[in-house]
Amino acid sequence: MDLKKLLTLLSVVVFLFAFLGAGSTPATNNCDEAREIARQAYIFAYPMLENFRTMTLQAVIPDAFNRFKHSKGLLGPEFREIVRPNNDTVFSAAWLDLRAEPIIIQIPAICERYYSLQFVDMYTHNFAYAGTRTTGCGARTFLITGPKSLVEVPESIDEVFTSEGNFVLCLARISINPEISGELDAIRKIQKKLSNPAPEFLSWL
Repeated sequence: MDLKKLLTLLSVVVFLFAFLGAGSTPATNNCDEAREIARQAYIFAYPMLENFRTMTLQAVIPDAFNRFKHSKGLLGPEFREIVRPNNDTVFSAAWLDLRAEPIIIQIPAICERYYSLQFVDMYTHNFAYAGTRTTGCGARTFLITGPKSLVEVPESIDEVFTSEGNFVLCLARISINPEISGELDAIRKIQKKLSNPAPEFLSWL
């Protein structure tokens, strides 16, 4: 699905939900019932619209799909691209475009501190996690695929994560203790080792 179609889908989902509901809700002349249907439709659609807004700011406008963007330190209140980022980790983020083919992400061994990779689809479902808690601290190679991918998985892949949609936010968090001297320099060295996400057939060696 291209970006225009996705935006159109998200824009009309409120109306579809209001009119169709669960597929069996009849029309109503009751103002309170209509207001409640509209409220539920708004709640249902808002996370997807907010996620699309974030992707537009971070990937569509700057043409920055499939590339990690690394924060240089802790985020302050002036940062408004996402809602309430935590402030005990340093972030790296990449928006993945899986329409053409799957994406490979290679992670170096990170055993001296906690880290995680969170994978979020356009429905805001956290469909996969990698990192200290879930996949261990050793070097790992992940394949992230869209819902209709039929590619053969290379032998060097450690794990496959499949998304319901073709646009995915990969959010990396690396723990930091700002009271320790040299922490930011150590984290920047780790960030430099994170491979930029690579299309499976174009860049995998």
